[in-house]
Amino acid sequence: MDRPQMSVLEKYTVTAGNESGIEERADISGSGLKVSCMGREIILKSEKPCEVSVWNLSGVLVHKVSVLPNSPVYLTLLPGFYMVEHIKIVVN
Repeated sequence: MDRPQMSVLEKYTVTAGNESGIEERADISGSGLKVSCMGREIILKSEKPCEVSVWNLSGVLVHKVSVLPNSPVYLTLLPGFYMVEHIKIVVN
């Protein structure tokens, strides 16, 4: 039985070989959040202060961090699938 998240996640696919080169922008209350994925490291940068939540596909909160301007946050994640706000991240 699929969890409710799967219907949303199926809309976002990553092409093979691009898992470690994801770079996306999200707009969390106008923060200008930028999410980059380099292998197992996730880099969060923001133009304005914001709170960022990272969830696994089971719906478990993995990290909740504060991101400040000019202070990138670096997270190292285990291999798997994650959601950072509305962005799907694949970590190999």
